[in-house]
Amino acid sequence: MVDEPADVPRASPPTTRQVWLGVFIIFQLLFLVLANLLGMIKEARSYFPEEWKPTAELLVPGWTKEEGHYWEGANIVDKALRRYAQATGQYQEWSLFAPSVGDSCAFPAVQFVWDDDPRSAPAQARPLAILAAADPLQAATLWQAFLGQPQRMPAAPETFLSDNEPRDLHGYVRWGNFRLRRYENNLALILLYWSEETVKETEERWRDRIERHVRENYDILLAYMRWRVDALLPKNDSSVDRPSQVILLMRSYKILAPDDPQGPWQGPTEVPIARWQPHVVWDSAHRPLEWYNPVTKMFESLRK
Repeated sequence: MVDEPADVPRASPPTTRQVWLGVFIIFQLLFLVLANLLGMIKEARSYFPEEWKPTAELLVPGWTKEEGHYWEGANIVDKALRRYAQATGQYQEWSLFAPSVGDSCAFPAVQFVWDDDPRSAPAQARPLAILAAADPLQAATLWQAFLGQPQRMPAAPETFLSDNEPRDLHGYVRWGNFRLRRYENNLALILLYWSEETVKETEERWRDRIERHVRENYDILLAYMRWRVDALLPKNDSSVDRPSQVILLMRSYKILAPDDPQGPWQGPTEVPIARWQPHVVWDSAHRPLEWYNPVTKMFESLRK
């Protein structure tokens, strides 16, 4: 048996900091691989040749139709990865070099509407309230409460642009609002017309993108809309009515080629994507946010 030389130092066990650093490095490597791989797989779904789809359905049921357990599980993982990327400043969605330099941008805006949607349940229930009366006294009370009171003319809808959208596109300087700009980048959705599409095809493409965007980002969209209401309207002022509807709009611009006769850009293309009705209470199966369907020109409820 050979004894160790006395002057050889023995390796000390790793410290707690070293262990946690190793765990973080391994997690970060897994995050980078999984985030990029999952994003690539989800994006590739829309490019599947038709003859591949039956095979893909056998292997991963519902994937090509954006439904089923596999698709929902992928959305949950993808959402968690994006939240981690946003929280740690790693979220990136840009192009630096030609030919894939970004040629479009979008700015969110909010529109305040002070009257109920005439197709909504509260608006339709108001004139029917008298039918709930059990006797003439209740009928008179309901009539006075819902229909007998003089109705104040609601204010016209008002649209508020983002602080990051230039008021003069021919000359502006970006200064400040960096944190707001980063937040708005996370909720922005670019919706543009394509020359080779019909109007129907454009609306169907927008419908799928809007529903997916609102479903995957409803929490940050709703937080932004609530913040805009509090920031734009004075608090604790009874003379200022709170809006019945808060509609989130996307204003998209497309930058054209330098020699394009139409000018330096197209836009803005303004499309509603979500609506929040602060006074409406939804059941436990629905989100408090609705998504806009450009095919039906209506807002639709968002199921959990």
